Amino acid sequence: MAKIFQNTFERAIVLMAYIANQAAYPTAYNQDANSWVKEPFKKIKEQYDVNFWKEVFDLDSHSKLLLGFRMWTDENDLLIPIWIIESLPDDFDATVESISGKRCSIKEIDKDTRAGCVAYTMIKIN
Repeated sequence: MAKIFQNTFERAIVLMAYIANQAAYPTAYNQDANSWVKEPFKKIKEQYDVNFWKEVFDLDSHSKLLLGFRMWTDENDLLIPIWIIESLPDDFDATVESISGKRCSIKEIDKDTRAGCVAYTMIKIN
């Protein structure tokens, strides 16, 4: 899937659409959502490494907003979409800051959300 697309942004948009479509299947077919929704995240974690996600976090603010990031206080302070959090490989680590100002590892965040994003902004990728 990844080799067809020219750049990180295009690949990330395709991943976002893939997740959205998979999430819609259970409703369309009146089935349990667990397998439909968990499987795409598993596949993404296996196929997209830390370097890809570093590139996603390095995209410009406009591209990030199109991927579902949301402004918290300003253009440089963007909340991270929950779909990205669930797609990150297990070996991805970063320092993030909560909306209350607490810094921690991205692996330690709670999944409190605001507008489809966790209540954390990226500080630095470790």
